[in-house]
Amino acid sequence: MRELLRGLRGLEGRPGLLNEVLGAVSEAANNVVMHAYENGGGRLSVDVCLRARLEIRVRDWGRGLGSWARPTARRGVGLMAIDAFTDEFELRAGHGGGTEVWLSWGVGAPLPDCDDGLVAPVRDGEFVIDARPGAQLGAAIGRVTALVAGRAGFTLDLVDRARAVAEQIMAYADAHGGAPLAGSHLSVVLNNLHRRRLGIRAGPLRAGHASTLCRDLPIPGEDRRVVADPAAQEWLELVLEDGR
Repeated sequence: MRELLRGLRGLEGRPGLLNEVLGAVSEAANNVVMHAYENGGGRLSVDVCLRARLEIRVRDWGRGLGSWARPTARRGVGLMAIDAFTDEFELRAGHGGGTEVWLSWGVGAPLPDCDDGLVAPVRDGEFVIDARPGAQLGAAIGRVTALVAGRAGFTLDLVDRARAVAEQIMAYADAHGGAPLAGSHLSVVLNNLHRRRLGIRAGPLRAGHASTLCRDLPIPGEDRRVVADPAAQEWLELVLEDGR
């Protein structure tokens, strides 16, 4: 998650802001890990919206707001740290259960062509990144791809290839103003298939665009194909493999 946040652009105008963001989100995520789920495991998502303000929502589907309200020394320290790191923060009951932690900072002038994006770890070995073109998450997509590849034991060369593929996919959507997308967001699914094999799935795309990406991606050596679904949408699927 820290690697994802380091990929955000537009925070340079406020010195120290990135460290504040990393600190607050880490504390919020730690509270989810420690208190939201009775068995210690469960889903965690992070929404990022960057305009004139940076707003981040850390979301779980656990025991609900009451689990945050029950006093413990560790939780109290965590909430104090979140308060110190943020301009504003708020705890809310999640729609359908769980808890939402809303974090907010002022970043200066509004950023052009900036919209919301979602970065959401789903389960062990698989990550989903949903981003709207212009959401300032292109670098984050590259970073998390490199992180997953590195944890899979890939060589540095293959980590760089994986990062380049993910960033190229987002750049293609950005360059065409979002026209290639069959919906409002581009989803990039990263799946650690097994040691030294990484799957990348991107879409949904309008007919023909996945084929164009499949043909034009400048990274050699990956297994790539186009998969069409019943709604005439396309997904680009690639498998990067370490040849060691």
